[in-house]
Amino acid sequence: MEPKNDAAVSCKQTETTREGWAEASKDIAEAGDDALLVGEFANSSDAELSW
Repeated sequence: MEPKNDAAVSCKQTETTREGWAEASKDIAEAGDDALLVGEFANSSDAELSW
C-alpha cells in the first residue's frame, strides 16, 4: 500500500516474502547474537502437555 492522491493504493509486491531471512538468521547465530530477548514463560495448560 502506498498513499497516492489522498487514497491508499494497493501495489504488487516487489520482493519475495521473507527473502533473505534464512541467511540473516544463520549470520546472527554464527555471531552469537541469538539469545532470547524475553525469557520463556509458561502457560496455564502446560502441565497437560506431553512431549
